[in-house]
Amino acid sequence: MKGYQLTFFTEQNRRHGHTPIGEWLLKFAMEHGCCRWNLGRRF
Repeated sequence: MKGYQLTFFTEQNRRHGHTPIGEWLLKFAMEHGCCRWNLGRRF
């Protein structure tokens, strides 16, 4: 398998406009051809 893994770390209350940053990043990635994703939370 060839590809890339991008990992973003951010605070849970961060937003892009009114959208939580995690949801915005996933939507952006999917709109640009990403086919698999995971929004994991670590404490």
